[in-house]
Amino acid sequence: MKTTRLACAALITVLLLSCATGPRGPGYQAEIIRTEGGIPHIYADDWGSLGFATLYAMAEDNVCILGRQYLKFGARQSRYLGASQAHLASDYFYQLLIDRNTTAAQLDPRLEQLFTGAAAGYNHYLEKIGVDNITDPD
Repeated sequence: MKTTRLACAALITVLLLSCATGPRGPGYQAEIIRTEGGIPHIYADDWGSLGFATLYAMAEDNVCILGRQYLKFGARQSRYLGASQAHLASDYFYQLLIDRNTTAAQLDPRLEQLFTGAAAGYNHYLEKIGVDNITDPD
């Protein structure tokens, strides 16, 4: 579907713009080995590299789904996908969570490394393939 492909490209552009800070691929070392069925097995020596490889592998399989989740949890669906009732209700809910700062006050350093690496892995995948090369599975 052309509309879905355009929406996916818009999601990816938003992700690239909003996640532009932080580390990129260099500095992370991990190995992704896929089974015959395509299941990724990830080997890494540190939490950041584990996060990097995990989100990189997930992006290989589901780049648009991950982009959609980013918009949902960031309360940005109606802004980029249209102001439908469902998008507005979801954005309202997630914006309440954001405004109330319901996240943990302080993350365990290992989780922080994991999440930072994950963002870098997803961004690295997007940079590698380019927005114009993303295909919609539908």
